[in-house]
Amino acid sequence: MTAGTGLPVVLLHGSAMTADSWKGLRGYIGDRLDVCTLDIARIRQLADLRAGAVPSLDELTEVAVVELARIGTPVHLVGHDFGAVLALKLASALPGAVGSLTLIEPTAYNAVCPGSQAAWQTRQEVRATVAHMHTSLVEGDGWRAMQCFTDLVHGPGTWSLTSRAHRKELALRAGEALADLMAISADQMGPVDLAGVVCPTLQVTGGKSHRMNKQVARELRFAVPFLRDEIIPDAGHLPHLSDPHIVDPLVYDFLVRANAQWQDTGITLRHAA
Repeated sequence: MTAGTGLPVVLLHGSAMTADSWKGLRGYIGDRLDVCTLDIARIRQLADLRAGAVPSLDELTEVAVVELARIGTPVHLVGHDFGAVLALKLASALPGAVGSLTLIEPTAYNAVCPGSQAAWQTRQEVRATVAHMHTSLVEGDGWRAMQCFTDLVHGPGTWSLTSRAHRKELALRAGEALADLMAISADQMGPVDLAGVVCPTLQVTGGKSHRMNKQVARELRFAVPFLRDEIIPDAGHLPHLSDPHIVDPLVYDFLVRANAQWQDTGITLRHAA
C-alpha cells in the first residue's frame, strides 16, 4: 500500500490476469492516494474452501467483503473485466462502504437483462463458451479452452493475433477463467440490484471493444444511477494497458473528485461522478 490521503483505493484485476496489470495505474497515482490490490485468485481459493465447488459470484462477494473489512471501509473500488463485475456486486451489497466505483470494461454479462434478441444472444454465447471450455479442460486442452474465452471477451479472432508465448502463459490460467465465467453465467443482477449502486461511478470502455462488452456498457449506463461514461475511441478490452496516458489521469481525477464528495457533503453524487 502506498501512503496517501483520502479513502483507500482497492484495485481488482480481471480474469487470467494478476495484480501486475495495475502497475501502470499505481505508478501514476504514486503516493497521492492509499492504493492496494485484491488478488482474485486468493478470493477464489478462500471461496472454494467454503463452497466445496466452483464458487458462485455471491460466494466470491462474501469473501471479498471480509477482505475489504481487513482494509477498512469505506473504500474506492477500481475493477477491470471480472474484477469490475465483483466490484459492482460489492457496491450493490455494501452501499455505505463503497465511496466510488470505477468499472473498466466490465464483463458483467449477468447484468444484461433478458427481453431482447441481443440479450438472449449474449447469454447463449456465454453459456456455449462455458460448455466448450469445460469440455476442453476435461480433455486436458487448456490452449483450446483459453482460445474460446479470449475470443468471447476480446472478439472473434483475437487468439490468433496473440503471440505464441503469451498463449502458452494464458493457457495455464484457463481453469481460473472458466471459474470466473461460470460465476458470471450463473448470476443475474436485476434492475433493483443495479439501482442499489448509489456511489459515484465511472465506466471506462473501449471504442473497439467486442459487441457484447458494448452491450454491457449500455445496460449499466441506463441502470446505475450516478454513472459517468467514458469511451476510449481506439482502445479494446484493455484500455488501462493500451491507453494509460488517457485512462490513468481519467481514473485518478475521478478518485480525487469522489474523495472531495466524502469530505464535503454539499457535493451531490451526480456532481462527484
